[in-house]
Amino acid sequence: MITIIIFAMFTLLYIVIGLKVKQWEVITTLGFPTETPEGYLKKPSSYNLVRTSCFVIALLSVVISPYRYSATLGFPILGLLWFFVNNRGINRGIKEYRRVMKETVDYNEANPSEDGGEFYEHAKRSLKINDDQIYELYKEKIKLQSALQK
Repeated sequence: MITIIIFAMFTLLYIVIGLKVKQWEVITTLGFPTETPEGYLKKPSSYNLVRTSCFVIALLSVVISPYRYSATLGFPILGLLWFFVNNRGINRGIKEYRRVMKETVDYNEANPSEDGGEFYEHAKRSLKINDDQIYELYKEKIKLQSALQK
């Protein structure tokens, strides 16, 4: 019974923490670190470690569970949740990106005396592209970050 409670608790923690961390990762990668908590900006690896730890503990609780069908149910549940958290977190990050761009355009249209410059023009163009194109931009920036870290 305790393994089921551990599984449920850490699975829920993984969902909540994983969604936020993935969202922050996407919005930061797309160029808006101001939309994430300061702690995440200082130590993103710590947040990723917490997210991964929750998943691993939930996984281990399935492995050590004495119940007959726990692995048959637990592994597919965790696999689906991993997929869900990853994709939903990306979608939330893209939604946040769109919100920031819309606020930028709205602000510059409400204050025509201020020159928004290139960022304003970029924000206007960003509102016209679809989510798939923003996702491709995100993937390109991830590849660029990976290449720069090598």
